[in-house]
Order: sequence, then C-alpha cells, then structure tokens
Amino acid sequence: MSNEMAKIDPAVRERFGELVVRARSLEAREVDELQRLFARYPDLWRAVDMARTAASTMIQKEGDGMAVSASLDANYEGKRRDLSRPQDGPLEAMLVEHVALCWLRLQMMEQKYTGATSQSLSLAQGDYWERKLSSAQRRYLRAAETLARVRRLALPVMQVNIADKQVNLAGR
Repeated sequence: MSNEMAKIDPAVRERFGELVVRARSLEAREVDELQRLFARYPDLWRAVDMARTAASTMIQKEGDGMAVSASLDANYEGKRRDLSRPQDGPLEAMLVEHVALCWLRLQMMEQKYTGATSQSLSLAQGDYWERKLSSAQRRYLRAAETLARVRRLALPVMQVNIADKQVNLAGR
C-alpha cells in the first residue's frame, strides 16, 4: 500500500471498496458518495487496479469453466510479475499492466482462433478470424515494444573519453 493510501482512514477505504464492488449497480446517492470520496481523498483512485479489473472481466466472460479461468488468471498474474522490476516507475508499471493484458487477450484469441479454424469455414469467416488474431498480435507486440522503448530510454548514458577517442555507452 502506498504512503498516500496508508493515510486514508480504514473505514473510508472499506466503504470505498464496497462501492467499487457494486459499481455497476449503484444508486444515484451512492454515486454521489463515491464522487465525494474521490474529491476528499485524491489518492483513493490508487485503490482500484483498473487493468486487473479489465483482466478479471475478460476472464469471467471468456473463460470456459472454472479451471480454465483459474489458469488464465494465474497466467496473467505471472506475466505481470515476470515483466515487473523493482525500479519501475509509474509509466513502466502501467505499461507492464498493458503488456500483460494484451498478452492475455492474445492467448484467448489464439484459443478461439484454433477452435474456429479446426472446422470448415467460409472464406469470409476465415478472413474474420485471421483479422481478429492479427489485431491481437499487433496490440501485444506494440505494447511490448513500447515497454522496451521506455525502459531503454530510462537507462543512463555514460560518456567515456580515452585519449583522443570518445565512446558513448548506454546501459548500466
């Protein structure tokens, strides 16, 4: 928990959690209460992991049974852990979340694609599934490349002068 979140009264955090869990079915007065909480505690937004929420929704919607859902969830969390580094800043942390989410979407699309193309398809249906899979692949690759680019830019550049030769080194 961040320092900002630790400063917020536990009862407020608990009430906030209750409202967030029921977010889709809140009454107008509860929406007003939620807005007041955000206004009074500007760092309260940190309590909601939107990428995690999106992944959970996708897994619930697309997961074929509890075992598959549990496996997808474990894979998503594992990918987040694998890509995260202790020195990551806020931008890198958001990009890690995005890469993991795109990776999850790609894996789910691969399963759908395999299921759909294992049977006879019309040319239009085959083209549809090819475009869906290609789109998921492009999203994932673009997200991974962006994370790599940001991490590369964050590395310090060192200049070494030896006699009359100058060498610029990027990296640790």
